[in-house]
Amino acid sequence: RAARYDPRGWGPIWKGLGGVERDGSPATNNAWCVNAKKMSDAGVDPYAIWTRRCREKGVSPWISMRMNDIHFCSVSNYFRTESFWTEHPELHLKRPEQKPSWNEHAFNYKYAKVRRHAFAMVDEILDRWDADGIELDWLRFPNNLTLGKEEELSHVLTDFMREVRKRD
Repeated sequence: RAARYDPRGWGPIWKGLGGVERDGSPATNNAWCVNAKKMSDAGVDPYAIWTRRCREKGVSPWISMRMNDIHFCSVSNYFRTESFWTEHPELHLKRPEQKPSWNEHAFNYKYAKVRRHAFAMVDEILDRWDADGIELDWLRFPNNLTLGKEEELSHVLTDFMREVRKRD
């Protein structure tokens, strides 16, 4: 859920260095977070480098965005959990007062606030890097709408994708 760079709308991956690993140990020396922070502090933007190298090699650069990432969502204070997700349990597939299974922790895209949050990241990716496209990965964690009402609400994701296509 957290970005591997310092985004405008989401927390960077190193923000979680005060959190915990999936085994409950302190995430104080996580190489992934530490190195991402070092690159950011040094002004190194890996996505800018990747897109530039793709162009040099004649490869069309695309950036992928996972639309729902619920890795280790049941681990309290997990280092990769972004603050918007933590601060808004009412926007998850299951309400906070219910004991959800792991896949019900995903954002429910029926809520405009969830879609606006995702649009902010899409816009940043499109504005920030010289990519030819953006892949919106809906399949890694495919529950994105109210469980049992996916067909009824399918227009929400269709409309979302139409709006993304206009943003090019």
